[in-house]
Amino acid sequence: MVIGAVAYFGVDDSQKQIVLILTGTCCILQLPRTLLQYILQITDRIKDYAKNYMLEKIVYAVCVLSMLALGQKNFVILISADLFARLVTLVLLCIQCKDMVFRKLSCVGIGVRESGENIAIGSKLMFANIAGLLINGIVRFAIENHWNVETFGKVSLTMTMSNMLMVFISAVSVVIYPMLKQTPEERLAQMYKTIRMMLMIPVLGMLLVYYPAKVLLSGWLPQYAESLKYMALLFPMCVYESKVSLLINTYLKALRKEKMMMYINWGIVVISCIITGVVVYVLDNLTLSIASLTVILALRCNIAEIYLIRTLKISSGKTLLFENGLALIFIVSSWMIQSWFCMLIYGAAYLAYLFYNKENLRPLIEQMRDGVFRKIRRK
Repeated sequence: MVIGAVAYFGVDDSQKQIVLILTGTCCILQLPRTLLQYILQITDRIKDYAKNYMLEKIVYAVCVLSMLALGQKNFVILISADLFARLVTLVLLCIQCKDMVFRKLSCVGIGVRESGENIAIGSKLMFANIAGLLINGIVRFAIENHWNVETFGKVSLTMTMSNMLMVFISAVSVVIYPMLKQTPEERLAQMYKTIRMMLMIPVLGMLLVYYPAKVLLSGWLPQYAESLKYMALLFPMCVYESKVSLLINTYLKALRKEKMMMYINWGIVVISCIITGVVVYVLDNLTLSIASLTVILALRCNIAEIYLIRTLKISSGKTLLFENGLALIFIVSSWMIQSWFCMLIYGAAYLAYLFYNKENLRPLIEQMRDGVFRKIRRK
């Protein structure tokens, strides 16, 4: 209702009014849906959660493809397809969690008392997540506001491609959180090192596909060829976002450090406002504006990780510097050298990173090999 009122009285553009009203409708569907999804996660019903998540994407894809096949390209229809997919999965979730959704009124009193405790904890996490969205949103809004929708659309393509990876990374974190909650506290530090190495090796290696992907996409989408050069600046944000989403935030939630998570995110929001104001409105530089997003995300990741490793009482300072150095080498080489040679430069740096971590890699490889052999024997 609040979003609808703001759209009706505070926005003149009719299209933006429609978008805000549909956003309010989405909130009505998404909030109970998110609650029920969290219930599935914390009760270790990961398979049901995954099926529900996949069903939403499938229903949405079918609706969108059907509308496009019929020649309907209006954005309202596309957004409505998303709302319909959320409604379908919400109904399914209510059926899956019927023991909690459909209860007698006599149980309401118990629920009200428990909700007070849940709100005290969940509010910190909610504000931390809102701040996390604003970190990305502030830069995007400033680009659209200062330049134009066409410029934002070109930049948004590269951002969307980077965010596609985050969908898979976030899905993995769903499995890790219940595992950490069941792990004795004295083992969390060692598990952190193992999970961190398992994450960073492939994610940093993934940056090697930048130049082949850029060449392929430039041929496939020639009208976006100029904007794809910004992939060099935005691709490393996958490294920092994946580490925050999969590792750092999951650990902070498991250690009940939601308040610190909230403080870090809101501190970065303030920094994001200052940096965005300078590079967008003072310097009027689109390239610096896009690069600032990666810098801001890197800053949040490093601050949060330093706090976490101090909490766990482990030492990862040199590895942290090495990883930031790798990201910097990738950005500079990919931006300055528009050829396959940038792959060789970053590839050499990546091999040096693997060599530096060879002592940590050996036990990890042995664990993976033993796990594969166990599965083969069971079969």
